[in-house]
Amino acid sequence: ETLESEARRGEWERWQLLQLLQEKDQLLARESAVVARQRAVLSTTTGTARYYRVLCALRCWRNHVARIGSRRALERSRARIADARLRHAC
Repeated sequence: ETLESEARRGEWERWQLLQLLQEKDQLLARESAVVARQRAVLSTTTGTARYYRVLCALRCWRNHVARIGSRRALERSRARIADARLRHAC
């Protein structure tokens, strides 16, 4: 009888260990899927961030060029006004 109870106890412990192993395998599979999704999201986010940095740089350059053009136009206009004043002052 003790041999039988020992065998049953051994089978029970074996079954419990197998259940724990199965749970751990499932947990690892879920965590692996989560890591894969996070990597995909990180890759997409990195690409998006790069896109917006380039877009921001291009917009800054466009604004810079527009300001330079406006300043030059203002300088030309002031020069023309000064020339006209000198012509009409004499």
